[in-house]
Amino acid sequence: MSEDLSDWLHLSAVALARSEVAGVVILVAAALIALAAHAVAVRLLRPLLGERHPYWSALLRATNGPSRLALLVAALAVALQLTSFDPAISDALTKILTVLTIALIGWIAITAGRLAGQLYLVRARGDDVLLAR
Repeated sequence: MSEDLSDWLHLSAVALARSEVAGVVILVAAALIALAAHAVAVRLLRPLLGERHPYWSALLRATNGPSRLALLVAALAVALQLTSFDPAISDALTKILTVLTIALIGWIAITAGRLAGQLYLVRARGDDVLLAR
């Protein structure tokens, strides 16, 4: 009887380890795909924006890191639904990803506001130079 119980425990531990490893592999694959997608999107958007749209071009440069992290968090949130982690672990990871998403949205909004203010000041200073003549 004890051999049956130890065999069952061993098989359960192996099955649990396999599902945990598979979950980690899914999350890593999602992270790599998100990072690659961000790199491709940035490379495609930079030439399109160019000098014609200075605000959007500056916004793209200034939010490169936060937008990469936001895309990564979103990809991990979607991939987390495909994993078979323990419900407590999945719940904790979901809450962490939610808090990170909220913080990143705020970070991007602050950066966009700062850039808008800087562009406004550049334009206002340019108008002052023309008025001085």
